[in-house]
Amino acid sequence: MMARRRLAAATVLALGAWGCAGPLATTPVRFAGTTTQGGENESFTLEGLASCRADQPSELTLDPAKPLAVIVHGCFSSGGAFRQLAEVFEFHGQQTACFNYDDRWGLRPTADRLRTVLDALGNRMEQDIVVLGHSQGGMVSRIAMSAIESDQPPPTGRFRLVTVSSPLNGIDAAAHCGLPWLHWLSLGITTGVCQAITGSKWPEIHPRSGFWTRPDPLNEGVVEHLMIVSDEQGSCRRRDDDGDCEEDDFVFTTTEQRNPRIVSDERVREVTIEAGHVAIVGENGASHPAQLIDTLQEHGVMLPTPPDQRTAFEAMIQRVYF
Repeated sequence: MMARRRLAAATVLALGAWGCAGPLATTPVRFAGTTTQGGENESFTLEGLASCRADQPSELTLDPAKPLAVIVHGCFSSGGAFRQLAEVFEFHGQQTACFNYDDRWGLRPTADRLRTVLDALGNRMEQDIVVLGHSQGGMVSRIAMSAIESDQPPPTGRFRLVTVSSPLNGIDAAAHCGLPWLHWLSLGITTGVCQAITGSKWPEIHPRSGFWTRPDPLNEGVVEHLMIVSDEQGSCRRRDDDGDCEEDDFVFTTTEQRNPRIVSDERVREVTIEAGHVAIVGENGASHPAQLIDTLQEHGVMLPTPPDQRTAFEAMIQRVYF
């Protein structure tokens, strides 16, 4: 099983070799009820910020008075993969937007781009902004929400960080990328291999990276970090007609996801859910994220479902996931 898990994690890294092809999905943003000095309500562009829907609208209109959730995708994914989860938030009266990035970029440069987006949003939104990152997206989000040394100030506003199935203790499958002696012994060949497979992020994702061995504290604008750890042991993503598992859903161990240096912050709340790496956030035609929704609602990240809307909610779940 451990060998299969390492293969799955290595596959995730290998898939990253292609990255996100083409220009990043970006939707012009307009804030309802705000005007310029000339009395106009102009839209503006924040690179990577877009609607979570597959069919991108011409504009993304946000109401500063209403809650907003920004979803950050993981490796070999995009914001469009979270359109179902976005609809779940929207059903509960919460606006959504997705942050898109090339998963071969370095984590720090990507986090800096996310900080720029969140600063622009935080300057205008009146309520706490939820930043939800899945897998590698959680790594990016954690760095973006950290008090890192930078010429760029921390984002303005108040934020609730949620990381889901994120290897915040480093990725074991990339451990060899963090061994200087191996790079020296191989005359730099391993460095080239790490770069070829994972892109510019290779020095930042392994367990010896300073991001995980010496993580910067969360910045003052973060009021809570809900760390959702997925216990993926024994999970299955696809079964054959006989009910036997033909593709597991095991990518990261709980050890890779738990980092005692990060959990030591009193703002961190850790929750463990028994679910596969993909299943925990839901997959079109296969599963819906019932446990994730329950956890988000229990911690006040997602608004509760009104009793008189439960039937409509269940119908919506069937429509968007199945």
